[in-house]
Amino acid sequence: MQIPDYARAVTGDGMATPEAPGTHVTGIVERCTPALVGSGLTTEVFVGAAALLDTVDNDETMLRQVRFLSDVAAITPAVCVRVVPAAVGPHPGLRGAFTLFAMNDGTSVARIETYGATIHLVDDHAFCQGAVTKLGAVALSLEESANFIDTCVAERRGRVKDHAQHDICAPDRAWTELGST
Repeated sequence: MQIPDYARAVTGDGMATPEAPGTHVTGIVERCTPALVGSGLTTEVFVGAAALLDTVDNDETMLRQVRFLSDVAAITPAVCVRVVPAAVGPHPGLRGAFTLFAMNDGTSVARIETYGATIHLVDDHAFCQGAVTKLGAVALSLEESANFIDTCVAERRGRVKDHAQHDICAPDRAWTELGST
């Protein structure tokens, strides 16, 4: 669940060709669309706290990304966003992102992306299902996650506001410094 600017910043440097990031970003955005438009599919999303706290691209992009997660969780009951705190130590989410699809016949299919390549595999031995269970055990509750994300939004909003005020005041300071020499 990434906005295009965030996905572009995360994937752009590792792509083999200049065309690849756009195609990859489009795929990322299109995959999250069905859950967002009310398909009725239940989607549980685990997000590492570092993904919300670290700065990818810039504070404006991060504000929009974190606010997007907050908005989706607030207005789409079928999408449950849960934060995995950094303090829980090693967990399956550290191995990389994956999407697990539960099929009507009881099988699970995992979609794993790495370096622009996508792998689909039947989760016969329930490795990915086990990872989801373990993530669920260490992640914050829905309410705690919403509060954590809201705190991240407020912090990013403050940073963006500070940057904007600094940018507005910068010419005045420069003019003052020029006048005092």
